[in-house]
Amino acid sequence: MIIRGHAIRRALIVCACLVAAPILPTAAQSAADAEREWRRWVEDVRPFMTRGEEKAVKKLPTPARPAFLGEFWRRRGPAGGGPDVFRPEFEQRLLRADKRFRVEGGATWNDCGRTYMLLGKPDFVKNVVSESHFATDDRLAAFREEPDRLAEMWTYKNPPKLPASPEGYVFRFTQTCDAVGGATVQRLLQQVAESYLNPAAR
Repeated sequence: MIIRGHAIRRALIVCACLVAAPILPTAAQSAADAEREWRRWVEDVRPFMTRGEEKAVKKLPTPARPAFLGEFWRRRGPAGGGPDVFRPEFEQRLLRADKRFRVEGGATWNDCGRTYMLLGKPDFVKNVVSESHFATDDRLAAFREEPDRLAEMWTYKNPPKLPASPEGYVFRFTQTCDAVGGATVQRLLQQVAESYLNPAAR
């Protein structure tokens, strides 16, 4: 079979165009990307959500998401509108906490992360595990895995989102960053989350 020169040239041009043409994302791919971004945003801001917002976001249809997002930031801005002062603060904490306090293998925050996102950097951190390594003659104690053991204590002298306290506030965490205190700590953090709402949104 003889292939003429113009047929060869035409085939080469078609091949070149196929290689050079960009591979555009399909509608399904774009929808999947948008879904991943939405889920990531929800987890990013979850420490600040009220219980009502957490319930609402689970049932939220896709077309209503932009309005929910805008309302979320508006409720945490200054009463009566004006410049958004909360969002830059949130994004700054997010950058610092993102790699340290995400649950391994997932997007959600551990208790250390939730506390940091809500209250910021503690005034003082005490590493209880490091101290205990020098408090025993058992040289293997430092290498034993005890995930439920008290690991760190974070002290906030006078956090602006909590009532004034002469002793400040101390949060205790295990080695896996679970808060010691269970439901009491979670209620306190929920109180902090709701304090970010402007008066008109409460």
